[in-house]
Amino acid sequence: MRDDKAKFDVLNTVILGVNNAKENSHKNYCEKFGFNFDLLCDIELKLSEKLGAIKNNGVERTVVVVDKNFVIKYYKKGMPANDDIINAIKAF
Repeated sequence: MRDDKAKFDVLNTVILGVNNAKENSHKNYCEKFGFNFDLLCDIELKLSEKLGAIKNNGVERTVVVVDKNFVIKYYKKGMPANDDIINAIKAF
């Protein structure tokens, strides 16, 4: 998503990552990987659990796209191709 952020921006889309690390570690993580979007802290794994992203007591990478009313429109475990995500966004 980082490399195609402009494509998401054109679609009036906000990209947010969710990570279970503490806030102070997010800055270094974002800089290390060149993230151009914000990471939300989910230390207690509450959001990750609600989104079904918990696997074997850890967090499994999951992509969730919600519309303006927070209705889930796309859900995929792993890291789907950016074009797949963009096509899902265009569909709604």
